[in-house]
Amino acid sequence: MVRFFLWFLLLQATLFGLELTPWVQEWFVVPWTNTLAATSAGLVKLFDPGVLATGKVL
Repeated sequence: MVRFFLWFLLLQATLFGLELTPWVQEWFVVPWTNTLAATSAGLVKLFDPGVLATGKVL
């Protein structure tokens, strides 16, 4: 259990550190949030046709 916890902490720290780098922001985080906002807007449009998604803003 301790081994799992230490491995988990190391993995979380590594991924968080990578997430802060500019190239990961540009190539993964921004496209992911844009897609998530567009998908969410598509689902919400079923109930309210006036919904817009501009970039990562819903």
